[in-house]
Amino acid sequence: MVLAATIGVLAVGRLGFGVPLPRQPAGLWTPQMSPSMLHIGQFTPLGAAAQALRDRMAGGWPHPAALLVLGGCTLARSGLALRFFRWE
Repeated sequence: MVLAATIGVLAVGRLGFGVPLPRQPAGLWTPQMSPSMLHIGQFTPLGAAAQALRDRMAGGWPHPAALLVLGGCTLARSGLALRFFRWE
């Protein structure tokens, strides 16, 4: 089961994101994303939060796009929670 999951993750990383596969099975392997995936990642909640934190640590205000992404996700998920969550 673990072997199948590992092969699946490596295949998705290689085929979906263009991440080179490790040449050696041992040691630390950190994948490098393509520039297009890095750009798309900035518009996910995790990417926007990371960018906002980096901006604040550098002494500036977070970029408005990061705040819009985080606010939009908050509103969308709050709406979904109001629609589907019920106390029984």
